Amino acid sequence: MNVKNVYRIKITAKSPLLVGGRTRQVRYHGISSHEQDKWIIPASSIKGALSEHLKNNVDQLGQALVKKLCGEEGDGRTNEGSMRLSDLKVVNSVDVKSDHVIRTRVAVSNLSGSISPGALAIFKCVKPGVQFEGLLLLGDKLNDDEERAFIRFLKEQREFYIGKNQTVGMGRVEIELTELKEEKRELRRKLDPGMYVVVFEPLSPFTSTEVGFETLEKKYFVSSKTYIPATAMKKVLNVKRVTHFYPSDTEEFSTPMPSTYLRPKHKDNRLYDCIFELIRSRLEKKAFLMSKDGERLVEARGYKPLYRDQSVKMTEVVNFHIKLNECSKNVAESFWVQKSYKPAYWVGLVYHNEPFTLPKYVIVGGGRSKGYGIMRLRECSKYVHRWRDSVEKFSNFIQGILNKPTSTYVPFLLTTHYFCVDPEKDFGGRIVESFASIDYFRVYDPSDGVSGKKKVKIMETVAPGSVVIVEYEKSLEEVLKILEEMKKNGIGDHTELGFGDFEVYPVSK
Repeated sequence: MNVKNVYRIKITAKSPLLVGGRTRQVRYHGISSHEQDKWIIPASSIKGALSEHLKNNVDQLGQALVKKLCGEEGDGRTNEGSMRLSDLKVVNSVDVKSDHVIRTRVAVSNLSGSISPGALAIFKCVKPGVQFEGLLLLGDKLNDDEERAFIRFLKEQREFYIGKNQTVGMGRVEIELTELKEEKRELRRKLDPGMYVVVFEPLSPFTSTEVGFETLEKKYFVSSKTYIPATAMKKVLNVKRVTHFYPSDTEEFSTPMPSTYLRPKHKDNRLYDCIFELIRSRLEKKAFLMSKDGERLVEARGYKPLYRDQSVKMTEVVNFHIKLNECSKNVAESFWVQKSYKPAYWVGLVYHNEPFTLPKYVIVGGGRSKGYGIMRLRECSKYVHRWRDSVEKFSNFIQGILNKPTSTYVPFLLTTHYFCVDPEKDFGGRIVESFASIDYFRVYDPSDGVSGKKKVKIMETVAPGSVVIVEYEKSLEEVLKILEEMKKNGIGDHTELGFGDFEVYPVSK
């Protein structure tokens, strides 16, 4: 969906809110969704409630416009609707501990007319008067008249219901809309040719199912990748090359944890860069004791800033979804638990050889019709490498072991998947050592023309985070020029999928 216009949306609770879907707590039978002790209305919940509000007033808007806004059930990829909403965050620092109300419910037996045994339920709800803010995005499939009709309807029919226990008066809210005219004028950013570090701020969680889920008939728990694949970003950014987008705590580029980083078995927050010890043990055929400070070391996992030894915090979001029967409004045949991620930022690299534009808002990944994967462009800056010192220091280290003072040695850190055919041809030098692992990547082939479905193809690749040491019988200056060209084009096959991106391993000593 290409974003046509942006509105600020404000929701005011007129009665206690119990908006589930994202949070569970042992002390209560139900608790409204929150993140980091702040109330929140998930994008999927507000999208569902607003869609229901529109469908209940289809006589005012017309069936065609309602379908255009909300999409059609079962028509996922072709009509996801032209209305998207971000997560709605609470305003004025209202927190879960102080701004809540407790509500109790009992179940009455239809046979005896008395309270059913053990049927007391306690709910922790958002207090009436609490306000939430977020964004409403409208797609370019809506014409101006349809947009005006929709906005006029929301301003006239301001009240609707969201969440649970609506039959007892809970979940009543009021909506306010403000058109963000400045945002509309800046929906695309013009850029000169080149490579850029691009930072997106997530407005709702991202989810994309991992390899292997295609074979499952029933998916009661749906896991997710922890990064945004380059194949997904390339579709929405429409540029020559894109890397995977990785989570980051700040607006700086991060990478998968290098395979030469280890951590104490019982301390996730401590990292050790062991590349020199590992290489020396292999080249000199000596054992490397996998311990530091008396603790056993294991492989570190996750992500880190490229030039800092610090793990990136990954915010895992779990949403609970149910499918309702359109007529009875009861739970239909399916429910599922959806895992997703919402870090502080998503950061990746973009390269294009002509002047181009980047959209300010993108919607990417799975569950887009339910509000997942909405991101806003935060920052875009020219990519500048810092390879010289690392290559020089690393070459001095290897030269001292192999006694080859005329060669230049480059430690490659693979930052995306690498499809390997002929490594020495791909890298243009001799492979000295590698610390690599295998990963599987899923791509979709075009429709087979018979069933109309896309074929799933699983590719075996060298995993991001793998480290490869390559020897070049060239000077440092010559090698740096080779690396710059490789960075533009990628290494190996299928670089159009984002494969083959790399960084020079940052040498810290």
